[in-house]
Amino acid sequence: MAEAAVRKVQAAMIAAIAVEVAAAGRALHAFPDRTAAEPLSEGEWPGYMIRYEVKFGLAPDGGQYFNQATFTFECQSGNTVDGSFDKINQQSITDISNALQADASLGGLLEDIQPIGSDVTQSESSDVGSAVLQVVASYYTLIHDHSTIVGVGGQLFP
Repeated sequence: MAEAAVRKVQAAMIAAIAVEVAAAGRALHAFPDRTAAEPLSEGEWPGYMIRYEVKFGLAPDGGQYFNQATFTFECQSGNTVDGSFDKINQQSITDISNALQADASLGGLLEDIQPIGSDVTQSESSDVGSAVLQVVASYYTLIHDHSTIVGVGGQLFP
């Protein structure tokens, strides 16, 4: 079974973030299949969960679908000697945003990716806090095939 295009975009984002964070000498763990009902726990902090929503419509040329995916990165941290929840979460948001802006096409996969907003850390409990970053990724898929991305210059990502 072919993987949905949005999952390919998500995997490319996670890979780009991992490179950026490693280059900065920090750790930030990705949990793409965790739900908001399952907060991260000690040993998983700092980390982030990803949720997405995709809207699509026929592209002007009529041969492809134009996809706009809103990705929500929920950054979580817990009790640590390294700083406050908000300081750690805002650093995570900065790392994610910087990684995605370093190559806004993610190697030619996307038309563009842009951050659209973030928030201050909210306490989930006495020892866990979370903050959110949202980005919009724009890309094209083939008609009747939402698993194949039509990248920059018409390159196909099956």
